[in-house]
Amino acid sequence: MDTFIAHRLRNQWNRGFDKDKRVVWKSHRDYLSHPEQYYTVVRTHTGSSLDLVALPSESGTLTTLRGEVLPAWWIYQLRAIQDKSFSLKYAWMVNQIALAYSNYTKIKVYRSKLFEESIQIIMHIPLNQLCTLTKISLLGESGIDAGGVAREWYMLLTTALFEPKQGLFVVNKSDQSFSVNPNSARDHGSKHLERFHAIGRLLGRAIVDGQVLPFHFSVPLLKILLGYPVSMDDIRYVDPTIYSSLRYVRDAEDVDNLSLTFSVSLDASTEVDLIPNGRNVAVTNANKADYVDRMVRYLLFGSVAPQLESLVQGLYEVLPPELLMAFDYKELELVLCGFSEIDVADWKRCTNVSRSLESIVEWFWEIVENEMTSVQRERLLQFTTGSSRVPLQGFKGLTSQDGRLCPFSLHGMSYKEGILPRVQPIYRNTQDE
Repeated sequence: MDTFIAHRLRNQWNRGFDKDKRVVWKSHRDYLSHPEQYYTVVRTHTGSSLDLVALPSESGTLTTLRGEVLPAWWIYQLRAIQDKSFSLKYAWMVNQIALAYSNYTKIKVYRSKLFEESIQIIMHIPLNQLCTLTKISLLGESGIDAGGVAREWYMLLTTALFEPKQGLFVVNKSDQSFSVNPNSARDHGSKHLERFHAIGRLLGRAIVDGQVLPFHFSVPLLKILLGYPVSMDDIRYVDPTIYSSLRYVRDAEDVDNLSLTFSVSLDASTEVDLIPNGRNVAVTNANKADYVDRMVRYLLFGSVAPQLESLVQGLYEVLPPELLMAFDYKELELVLCGFSEIDVADWKRCTNVSRSLESIVEWFWEIVENEMTSVQRERLLQFTTGSSRVPLQGFKGLTSQDGRLCPFSLHGMSYKEGILPRVQPIYRNTQDE
């Protein structure tokens, strides 16, 4: 149900002009039965930090999350692009990247130390070298990275970063989406913000490199990365129980008997005041709107503000914010994560088959389509290409590291007893030895 609502509301907001020719967020539809207060993340006037402000904001200019004011003509170009289909938006972004990014940054790590070494290297890349493509070498292993090694590196690193034991993100069990962990400092101490900074850079590099990653961010986090409006309704994607409680407080005729105060408990030993001395200020019918407003601000932003600041900083150090402005939050999810569902018919249609296999290749596809589970198909794709995700353009979009189209291929080879199938993921070939 929540996923359906997220898709239904994806086009609710677009940037446009008000009557005074100021750039504002404009709502095209109101799907909600109750009027909502909306907020958006902006850079403060001093430029030192991000803040969550109520709409309409006072800026009136097209400002990025880096605090840069874009020229007035850009809004016209942005409006023209944002009205196009996702495939055309993505093609536009890829073209902009191809024009601006040509050099490579080489990252060399040991597989056994991939997490720590990769984070350190990402954070030590100079600012003037961040806007580059990525080439990966796994030390002690043979193979030139023509794409497969990089895909595997992205998969392994992001899988490690989103492991629950890392304590950087928490997962919503209903849809398996990830949100920033308010308690990330417990496991990483003073380094937790550096971790989020590195993750932001990793996300930017993945978009530049055309990589899709094996995870999904929560809807409010996707919105915040774009500076897209959020509201109390977005809390349903983070904590459905708290969302239901806030709705009850908002709509109830009498809340005096609920024994609520202007504070929020993070755990049994930690209580955060929403206002000075808030734990001793009761929520009443007169101030309940202020309580709900402060809870929404805290849950969506305040509780994780330093982490979000670092994440946004890292992302937009690599990728200019204007390249993502045309996308809505569900489209950003596609850019980052691609498609998890594997279309076997598309896979088959876009595969080159050697002549020696033509008479028996249907056996292969019969097994893939009818005998494998979806998880097994993902593992086969991971084994053969280095990634368990399908590119945004489908299987026809498989490329080598230098961006050239590189179709999936099946080759037959001489059979020897006991020999298993062999793959060359850097070229996306599967061979029977």
